[in-house]
Amino acid sequence: MMMWPIEDNEGRGIATEMILKSGKKDIYEIASPFMKVEKPGEFGYDNQFQARFLSVHEFGHSFVNKEVYANKDQLSRFKDLFEQSKLKETMIKTGGYGDYQTCVAEHLVRLGEIQTAKIQKDGERAKKLDAYHLKNNFIFIPLLQEKLKEYNVNRKKYKTFGEFVPQLLKVFENSSVEFINSELSKIKK
Repeated sequence: MMMWPIEDNEGRGIATEMILKSGKKDIYEIASPFMKVEKPGEFGYDNQFQARFLSVHEFGHSFVNKEVYANKDQLSRFKDLFEQSKLKETMIKTGGYGDYQTCVAEHLVRLGEIQTAKIQKDGERAKKLDAYHLKNNFIFIPLLQEKLKEYNVNRKKYKTFGEFVPQLLKVFENSSVEFINSELSKIKK
């Protein structure tokens, strides 16, 4: 299990699932503390924003990962873009995401976080998440948000998120090395 040091009240988490004998799944989240424990009786989880953020994020992987990996053949062009641009190097530094499929899944999970905040009518959280993810090199989020509008107005055509994922993957496929490097250079560190 990989865990980074705690910085800026930001812990890390992972999602895992267990397939039961019945075929149903139990989904779990494992999270590190969000802040350093300074005295007895503290456990490091007293950060409501971070707790919600990690829970929604890790739960989102339960929906996103299987869809991305089921459509991996569609991402063959993006694999080359990912490796030829500065994105691979940047994503490794951002969070250890060294392959193109993980990069795509992480973008879609973050898109889901923002959409969940909007559905919950928490515009402030949605704005914070949007800014946070852009600052952390998730450069496709604006394009994915625009593409997601098509899903939201065509729910009869796309009954599930999984049915729409191939459309979202086109955002990555239709990119270019120039676009990726240009967007990365705009991010202030």
